[in-house]
Amino acid sequence: MCLAGLCALVAPLTIHAGQLPQPFLVRDTFVHYPHGFDVKPPSAGNGEKGALCPDPTTCPDYKLTRLAWPTAEAAAGIRYVIDPDGSALPDSAVASAVTASFTTWSAAGAADADGRSISFVSDGQLTVINPSVSDAVNSIAWRDLSRSYPNAIAITYAWHYAGSKSIVEADTVFNSGAGFSWSTSGMSGAYDVQNIGTHEFGHWLQLGDLYKSQDAQLTMYGYGSLGETQKQTLGYGDILGAQKLY
Repeated sequence: MCLAGLCALVAPLTIHAGQLPQPFLVRDTFVHYPHGFDVKPPSAGNGEKGALCPDPTTCPDYKLTRLAWPTAEAAAGIRYVIDPDGSALPDSAVASAVTASFTTWSAAGAADADGRSISFVSDGQLTVINPSVSDAVNSIAWRDLSRSYPNAIAITYAWHYAGSKSIVEADTVFNSGAGFSWSTSGMSGAYDVQNIGTHEFGHWLQLGDLYKSQDAQLTMYGYGSLGETQKQTLGYGDILGAQKLY
């Protein structure tokens, strides 16, 4: 979900005589907070009425944004890089957790018979200078978010051109600031990379956050917890949302 006041417009290039105006790049920002930081009003999903929630195997709630990756690009594979510096974890462990998170969403999109799908392809490690700025590279990185997004577990940026509904770039930043430790084993007292990553990469697909208490067991529920691993596995509504888009 794009927070009020946090959608940034990137200025167009200088226009010379005879040139067509260049479109604006628009950045949508999704912020994932811990339980206890109830900063968002409840937001209903697009599920069926009378859902048997909060059982994740039957709860059909999901929320879509207005955007999506182009069909051909999604099917060919959205390419991404990882900058694990700041995670305090082995590079290989970070790569495995990120891959598992992306694979979970790819499998969900491929499970229906509509002919559409989405997959993700790793281009390995790369130092990301500034993940909050569009650089034509989809990235996953760790940064201290305490100044710009106090208490946030992670944020995801999604970029598109004004007037277009096609995503052109996505970037996720995990908080490496004071009080934020990371694990790839579900360790208590730390945030699990695969758990939080699966939630964040749902935003790459353009699924929105859910804030109803009945949706607390779904991957796209808007709050996270230390030691939590349940978001590694998609609920029924998460799968329905992925299949609606891809």
